[in-house]
Amino acid sequence: MIRRGLLIGLLLLAVLAPSWALLTGSRIAFRDTSHFYLPLYDYVAQRCDQQWLPLWNPLDHTGIPLIGESTTAVLYPPRYLIYARPIDRFALSPAWALNLYLLFHLVLAAGGAAWLARRYRFARHACLAAGVTYALSGSVYSLLCNPVFLAGAAWLPWLLAVLLPPATCPNGTTNASDHSGKWSHLRWRIAFGAMVLAMMVLAGDPQTALHGMLVILAITLIRTLRSLADDRHPTERWKRFQQRLTQLTGALSVPVAAGLLALALSAVQVAAAIDWSRQSQRSAGLTAEERYGFSLGPWHASEILTPRPFGATLGINRSVSKLIPGEDRMWAPSLYAGMAIAMALLCRLLKPRSWFVDPWFGLAAISLGFCLGKFGLMWLIQQITGMFDQHDGAVGGPYWLLCQLIPSYDAFRYPTKWLPLFAIGSSLVLARWIDHAPDHWERKVTAGLLATLTIGLIATGFIVPQRLTLADLAANELWGPVDGALAKRCMLFSGLLSVIWLVMLDQARHGRFKKRFTAQTPLGICLWIVVIAADAGISAASLLPTVRIQRDDRIAAQTAPPPIDAHRVLRTQNGLWPTAWQESVSPLRALEVTSSERISWFGRWHLVHGTAVLNNMSSIRPLRYHQFWQATHVRLPELDATERREFWQAVRRWLAIDAVSHTDGNRYRAAEGLAIVSVTRTMKLADEFQRRGKDHGYRIHQRWQAPLTVEHTVQLLSSGQTTLPALVAFDRELPSADALDLQSTPSSAAPDARHPRPRFQVLSSQQVAIETSQTVVLERCVYQDGNWHAELEPLAASKPTGSEDHDATSRDQQSEIQVTSRRASSGQARNGAAAGRSLEVAVCSHLNQAVQVPPGRWKVTFHYRPWWLGPTLTASAVGGLIWLGLIFFPRRARPEKPGDCPF
Repeated sequence: MIRRGLLIGLLLLAVLAPSWALLTGSRIAFRDTSHFYLPLYDYVAQRCDQQWLPLWNPLDHTGIPLIGESTTAVLYPPRYLIYARPIDRFALSPAWALNLYLLFHLVLAAGGAAWLARRYRFARHACLAAGVTYALSGSVYSLLCNPVFLAGAAWLPWLLAVLLPPATCPNGTTNASDHSGKWSHLRWRIAFGAMVLAMMVLAGDPQTALHGMLVILAITLIRTLRSLADDRHPTERWKRFQQRLTQLTGALSVPVAAGLLALALSAVQVAAAIDWSRQSQRSAGLTAEERYGFSLGPWHASEILTPRPFGATLGINRSVSKLIPGEDRMWAPSLYAGMAIAMALLCRLLKPRSWFVDPWFGLAAISLGFCLGKFGLMWLIQQITGMFDQHDGAVGGPYWLLCQLIPSYDAFRYPTKWLPLFAIGSSLVLARWIDHAPDHWERKVTAGLLATLTIGLIATGFIVPQRLTLADLAANELWGPVDGALAKRCMLFSGLLSVIWLVMLDQARHGRFKKRFTAQTPLGICLWIVVIAADAGISAASLLPTVRIQRDDRIAAQTAPPPIDAHRVLRTQNGLWPTAWQESVSPLRALEVTSSERISWFGRWHLVHGTAVLNNMSSIRPLRYHQFWQATHVRLPELDATERREFWQAVRRWLAIDAVSHTDGNRYRAAEGLAIVSVTRTMKLADEFQRRGKDHGYRIHQRWQAPLTVEHTVQLLSSGQTTLPALVAFDRELPSADALDLQSTPSSAAPDARHPRPRFQVLSSQQVAIETSQTVVLERCVYQDGNWHAELEPLAASKPTGSEDHDATSRDQQSEIQVTSRRASSGQARNGAAAGRSLEVAVCSHLNQAVQVPPGRWKVTFHYRPWWLGPTLTASAVGGLIWLGLIFFPRRARPEKPGDCPF
């Protein structure tokens, strides 16, 4: 027990050491962690404190479903626990909570990889090496900048361990019927597998869960086919086939049952995500650039051998990879996981007979092939022949084939999401390499690899220029121009480190330290882990930039513009980042970037201030918004400066936008020697909205019109007009003039002067009191995703305070309407035939919603009630009861064996 505790402690120390900055007051300063999930998870925590199940997010666009955007991780238990605030004084700050969230998953990834290796009965030091290299590999450690995919990568080895029991042990003995402890029992495997799958889905990464299940099913099927092919008794082949078919059915029953139970446990999240994704821009199809974005160039395979063969981009721009034609956006700064991984993969590659001893080498190779994305067979032909440029380069590639075989798989995007599977396959190959005695030819491989690295060092010294001009390589908008001297130094240092670690591994495997490293003693285990962890950890520690939390908070507070009390804000820009950044390099550039992102509300920083922003980032963009912005981008170049001002003013009136946040890239603010982007926030249409108070999120119309195309709507807005409401039922095709069974008045018709002008008063964000003598349309500047409903409730028949009538489009609508609810008089009940009935909430002019209100005095209440909520809550409750039953009932005695635990 003491030894097990020491080994676990060693694993924790090895994994957390490169992340020491996150434990001492710094945070990640790159990509989604910095500007997307840091404010988002804090906002979700606030909403969970207010409601047991928050469903709607009013602060993004004109409102989107909160759970439907699966990356919010609203229902993910670890996020809920880490961000819980039972006592305010002990609550973690958002940055510290996110650090704890990231490190928890990093440790979880290491523990899962170690346990998976132990399931294959590898030695303890081999299991520890697998855990350390998986967590510190560039493929996984770089996901600290993207918490959603880090969570998926953390749970992945646990999924493989519980649903993919090893067929053979390293000594060649079978393990098919080994009930090694409680986890190999069917019901425990189903329960644990379902929990892991549900965790991956609830964390927001269903794609990695799908990848894991595909791998499990493929390996199970391949094992069965191989066992049939190995049968050398033709007379008994049919009998053996029946036996193998029965075994295959039994082997598949566990992952299938676990998948169904996981579907029940995460039913709320799954249904919400499917419902919202049907309305996203991805449902209309993706371009090749969107589908194959972040493809991994084949030349990046060299990063398996050395950490920075092309330099480094983050912090100070020292990367020359953009000089390579076809280089795509960077997903992981490096694939490097240690020289031990490189040696293990190379030795397995040069020994074809060992390729299929276990599935891990094949998994690593195939996963890396999927990561190539757009670099398919057609791309290779194009490079060789210089022809067929009109064809998609991805054709014939592994990822292209996957998109053809699995319906709608391309909606997931980004081929490099397969990198965690490459990392786990490589880590298990390393565990087998360490656990087995070295082959006699292994030193020749070492010598060849050493010669290759030496040649690379010499070539780098002579080929890479000391200076790079903008003609050679454009400057990065964040990190500035490439520093040729630093890039060359970085590449040389990377290669030199690889040579040093390679020599140390050779001495550990074959040299004078062989006995100490191969001994199953605490010293031997520690020596292996120290060498492997130091190798992978040095690379991981410099992989992502960090900034001090306190200083970042201080800079943002000093440079932020004055706060505004706005209903909804439109973000505009004249260049996103200061042009000075592209002309210079700075060791403090990461701090400049994070502070500028905060004050400009880049990503989702507006959530911290509780302010709604129309054109912000979100994981899944609604299709109607996408169509509106596409039409806008087509129309704007045709307008002059005056017409553009009128267009944006009309858009602000249309969508109830009363403020603008403008980022000026030609200017910057100086703070503590840093260049921070210049941001100004101003109220627009302030006088009108101040007179209307909080009513500007609602409008009443006495006229409306048939549905318009989004292009026609943008054309009307470009002429400075705020369009009349164009109504269409949500579940009908947009646009369609006959899609909605509502009374339609021609847009040219004037209001009936015989009727008093309607009045309304906003009671809350979802309640409005209305007095009207004719049927009117109540427009609400909120997105209709099909789950908004409205109800009418009659009000007292007494005369409202304030005797003056006001037009629906008037700027003064503050007359009080008495809202004391009671039974409507019989006369009002006759006039209001809709009393007691729900109102259909229609899509209004693409981005808003509206209802028709009959004559009378009413209170209109809007409710967000998703159709899937009741059934999925029931499914989750039933799934939870089944899961508890599998865990606790019936209780049976189970033998314990030394191989039960990871160590």
